[in-house]
Amino acid sequence: MRKQQRRNGLSMFKVPRKKREKSTGQSLSSTGLSKSPPIQRKIGFEVEIYNMLCGESKSPKYHEKRIYDDKHIWDLGIGNVLMADPLYEFQSEEGSTYESATEIVSKPFEEDMEGFYEMERFFKKLKRFEEVSARAPVITGLRPFAEAGLGEIRNPMALLCLRHVHKRGLRIRAQVTAGIRMKTLGQLLKDVGTGGMDETAEMVERKMAGRMALGTDYEGRFVDLPINMGRATIISEEALKRYWQQNSEAPGEGPNEELRGLLNLVAFYLIRGTLPISAYAKSFVYLLARTDFSAMFSRLPEEEKEHFSATEGREWSNIIRLMCSPGIYDLEREDWSLFQEMGIKETDCDPRVIDLSQPFFAQGIYRNRKRFPHRSPRVMDALTSGKWAFSIPRTDYLTRDTFPDPEARPRLESIGAMRGAMDTHPYFGDKMPIFELRNLSITKRMDDTISQMRKWFAYVFEMNQGRDYKYGEPHEEFGVE
Repeated sequence: MRKQQRRNGLSMFKVPRKKREKSTGQSLSSTGLSKSPPIQRKIGFEVEIYNMLCGESKSPKYHEKRIYDDKHIWDLGIGNVLMADPLYEFQSEEGSTYESATEIVSKPFEEDMEGFYEMERFFKKLKRFEEVSARAPVITGLRPFAEAGLGEIRNPMALLCLRHVHKRGLRIRAQVTAGIRMKTLGQLLKDVGTGGMDETAEMVERKMAGRMALGTDYEGRFVDLPINMGRATIISEEALKRYWQQNSEAPGEGPNEELRGLLNLVAFYLIRGTLPISAYAKSFVYLLARTDFSAMFSRLPEEEKEHFSATEGREWSNIIRLMCSPGIYDLEREDWSLFQEMGIKETDCDPRVIDLSQPFFAQGIYRNRKRFPHRSPRVMDALTSGKWAFSIPRTDYLTRDTFPDPEARPRLESIGAMRGAMDTHPYFGDKMPIFELRNLSITKRMDDTISQMRKWFAYVFEMNQGRDYKYGEPHEEFGVE
């Protein structure tokens, strides 16, 4: 549809922008940081390779024999650096039994043309990882990768098991960590979510690429994400509209974009927490706030911050209750046809009610892995949805530092782990909370994963500039076709 519109001379998808001069390709310093001055904030990537397994030999003798089983291999756990390059680290990630999966963690790239060309060099290294793993021995040390220029070996006792890679190819998923301006946070949720009830067919087409990139993998899972984001948009917007209509003391003529984005994200968290979680706690959302909600609240415009934090946050609690009340939360959408063809039932992934008196993780966390071998749905009951949402002006209880039950805190992992840390936008000067865009579509080819990351670089760059650019639209400068 989009190509046909461009052939017909319509330019609605092409966003005018000034031409930028190409980079001169400055070299990296010994720390891996670009010598050019930063023009924008940064964006980083984690590339998980699920079927490339690793472990550490228990002795040099076993390493030389390339033995790879539970009698001769230690589990490397999470974050053990196997190899290091100025652009990234090759690390161990959680696996199943005695084995660990692998992950390539990039350095943060500046969101400018210099950072883009540096990121392209990182992408070339990713392609080399794919090529070397395809021809290396099934059980191998790190030497073939080091000899291919893919980094300095940091764990000489590490072994890789490439049996599944040779048999089925790679299985890759990327994650993106980026600062998002609070003024544009609501726009991100609207872009990926199924939107409001008045969304036109033209806008549906424009947003579909982003919805599918974060909403499904190649096996057709995770289709509930756009649905939940869409519900969050509808109820937060309606709650803000009614609150300003009903309260003469509300500041200004209406809510600022920062408040819209924050309340939209609160709604998204409440919805996702209501649904079952079959892995670990931070998997309950695919847009994970690394900066905590209390820090985000502190960045609201002064009038709104003062109004909603006064009297122990009474008005903030009132707008949360309003948002979750009958007549707002149960508003019907008209965009369900987007998912009917997939055979998805709305009631399967869109909770019909949010009970603020229930635990935040209302249906528990069913963790059945080596780190959390027991299946206990009640381990997070110390925090209710209401206590979390109502307390945001003062503290964010959904972090491992503040969760009411100290014994359960480790389960929260990196939720809100950066607390008050934020990026600073150099053009506009506002603080930008840091988010992790989790669970991009799983791919079997590195080229497909690289394409996703390049599109997200372009999308976040343009969004933080305040420009109307959707994920996947043509972007000549950043190589998006």
